[in-house]
Amino acid sequence: MKYNTGKYLLYLEPSVFVFKRRSRILLYDSESSKKVIFDLTEPLKEIIDNLSNINNMYCVVLDDEALYDESVRAFVALLRDHYMADVIPNTIMPPIVIPPIMKCHADKSKEDIMHMQGTDVMQILNEITFHLNGECHQQCEFCLDYYKQFNCCYKDKGELPIKDVIRIIDNVIYGSIANKINFSGGNIFLYSKIEELFEYIRKTKIKSNLYFNYLNWNERYKEAIIDENFILHIYISAPINKEQIKSIIDSFKQKTDCLNFSFILRSEQELSFIYDIIDIFNIQQYTMLPFYDYNNIDFFRRMVYTDEKELISVTPTKRDIYKRQHVNLFDLGKLILSSSGKYYSNINFTPLGNISDDIIQIVGKEWMVGKSWKRIRSGFPCCDCIYQYLCPSPSNYELVIGQNNLCNVVFV
Repeated sequence: MKYNTGKYLLYLEPSVFVFKRRSRILLYDSESSKKVIFDLTEPLKEIIDNLSNINNMYCVVLDDEALYDESVRAFVALLRDHYMADVIPNTIMPPIVIPPIMKCHADKSKEDIMHMQGTDVMQILNEITFHLNGECHQQCEFCLDYYKQFNCCYKDKGELPIKDVIRIIDNVIYGSIANKINFSGGNIFLYSKIEELFEYIRKTKIKSNLYFNYLNWNERYKEAIIDENFILHIYISAPINKEQIKSIIDSFKQKTDCLNFSFILRSEQELSFIYDIIDIFNIQQYTMLPFYDYNNIDFFRRMVYTDEKELISVTPTKRDIYKRQHVNLFDLGKLILSSSGKYYSNINFTPLGNISDDIIQIVGKEWMVGKSWKRIRSGFPCCDCIYQYLCPSPSNYELVIGQNNLCNVVFV
């Protein structure tokens, strides 16, 4: 379109998100996944501020002064080339565009929660982990650190009564959308009621995940575990005992699809050795779990931190961005019950209650005043970054390292 005299209307497509931070602007089209990044000039700042005003419905007037500005003309041309916006004469009815802003109910008051039906509250819950016991005879160097960074077994006090475990599972599977039931320890095979638990799971046909250190594998429970309802998550850390891995794989020759190996690593050297193990045993299903040991931050910067090139390549949907703006996608809907009988939404925060509390109240409490499920990238420096909500939700690594942004993005 050739711009002459007069006024025009610039409008954005409803799928376009606008992120203005410091001296840069990022526009992201959640339908085409196209991105436009511009340096912020004073004329552009005024236009972006007006576009971001929800009362303007993603539509602003471009007068002659704005159109004579080189940065504005380049900006508008680039948006039109990407089909993210268009310009029309101001003489016709402006289009009705609803900006991509979600009306979120995440801030329901205490009174709102108390008046919600229990089944409504429980629809938030989608995963629960039972640390059945705390007993373990292994001497893992970082036993009391692993579980703060990712789901892992750890030593603790106490043991959960089987009647309470079954009661809670019944409440969860019949009153929520929870589709992931996890069991861990300690050494889960030292749980005094493990056989009773296995029998309950077989009868109810609940899909269950068992988490344990590979050194704790007990051949005695092989037959009980070879069942379509069990998936094994097996933690392996250095130094690695190859014979023990072989023993586990041999135990499940006919059903290897139930095995998931989780390799804990602290360096590139360990990573190289782990890949050798994977090749030797032809391991098909595995996960890499980087572990911060307080002395390997350079390893994390190289292997875990995100850089700008990666962020430019991500393609979140509109729904993904809505979620990241309001909730933590790593933690949302998850509960942990420790062997000491305490409920957590995230093991790094204070407990929400204990095993005798109504689980509906536990879920409601976290939704109202908890620190985990709504932990988003609102802190510095993420709040000043144009990629704030293109980034994944904050993980436990940020909490342990003590840094809000695990990235190599340079802020300007």
